[in-house]
Amino acid sequence: MKIYYAPFEYINPSARIVLVGITPGPTQMVNANNEARRVLLAGKTFSEAIQAAKGVGAFSGEPLRTNLINQLNHWGNGVRLLHRYANNNGLNWAS
Repeated sequence: MKIYYAPFEYINPSARIVLVGITPGPTQMVNANNEARRVLLAGKTFSEAIQAAKGVGAFSGEPLRTNLINQLNHWGNGVRLLHRYANNNGLNWAS
């Protein structure tokens, strides 16, 4: 058994849609922890690091991100939602 931790405790109180993942995998863990480290080394607060880590790590990596975008597109407006999220959080979500 392997257990992975990623700092995904941040909850956006103004969220209009919630995507729930069961658990982070190794890709999400590495991406989130690297971002948290980068933000902390830049002198930001722990809360800012948690928020940034979740924004970068959540649903990151392939094929996860591509599959998520395809599913959201199937339901409608998926890419529009993800791009708005990315733009609001300084991220680059390829579609």
